[in-house]
Amino acid sequence: MIKLSDGKTRQIQHISAVMYWSPEGKPITAKEFIERMFDDLPQFFENEDKLRAIWSDPDTREKLLHDLAEAGYDHEKLDSMKALIDAQDSDVYDVLAYVAYAAETRLRSQRIEQAKPAINQH
Repeated sequence: MIKLSDGKTRQIQHISAVMYWSPEGKPITAKEFIERMFDDLPQFFENEDKLRAIWSDPDTREKLLHDLAEAGYDHEKLDSMKALIDAQDSDVYDVLAYVAYAAETRLRSQRIEQAKPAINQH
């Protein structure tokens, strides 16, 4: 809770500030970070189908996450992107698909419900 100048209190969610940096080591805005990310993502996957295929395999997913981190898109930055795009309960996959292809984000719970029939068949 915080008390503002009008004398009333407001409840806020704790927000951790994440600093975004350019490859040159200069601070940049979240908007600039997303723009840079959009330009960089094609080097990691050519299209949404390729992203889905990479994400479906734990080994290739781990390699993708490692390669993204090496390029400046580490776990902390990708996780902070969820809040920026209002996808806190979504996977990093959704962040990548949203930034790269403006794909609609989905909740993890929605993905679980969709996957249950296939899982139960196996």
